[in-house]
Amino acid sequence: CTILSLTAATLTLSRAAILFAWTATAIMIIYALRRLWPMIRPAGRVNVAVTVAAVLFLAIFVAAGVGKSSLAKEVADMAPRLTSVQNGVSRGEVVSAALKAWETSPWFGVGGSGFKYMAVLYLPDDIVRSKVGLANVHNDPVQFLLEFGVIGAGLMLVLVLAMSRAIFNSGTAGRPAMVFGVVGVVIVSAHSLFDLPFRCPAV
Repeated sequence: CTILSLTAATLTLSRAAILFAWTATAIMIIYALRRLWPMIRPAGRVNVAVTVAAVLFLAIFVAAGVGKSSLAKEVADMAPRLTSVQNGVSRGEVVSAALKAWETSPWFGVGGSGFKYMAVLYLPDDIVRSKVGLANVHNDPVQFLLEFGVIGAGLMLVLVLAMSRAIFNSGTAGRPAMVFGVVGVVIVSAHSLFDLPFRCPAV
């Protein structure tokens, strides 16, 4: 299942999917080798070794084989995409417009999906005419703050802290399933700083 999921993420040719899927895989392998290896029976160690070898083979097969040219293009385009939303529209301009719109209603926000209605007031005219970057901020924390204000964001933060405390007090924090669950949440949270995975899970 892990190998199939990793293969699917890689073949999407999505920079974020490739980067985060392989990051999670590397963390999983390191964790397994350092913590779980002494507890695994010989037969299980063989299975782990075979799985690691299969993952490495997949990486070589995709990087040097079928996906070589496509991956090279994606990597070459990565730097511009980190600083722009689309067609050269600066992420900084979009985030700045969102923060200016938030200042109009800082406590309660402007409401769900409010950015696309407020953006036209704060983005440069050429961006507004292009209709690029008007639907979302491409930064989930900033968009949530804009739409639901300090009160909404504060309630969400309290909920996250309460859930985190319950997890770490449950005695399960060091278990593999919990560790990898936390890794997944951290990765998606990092992705949310320059895209919208919490608003659109398909991202």
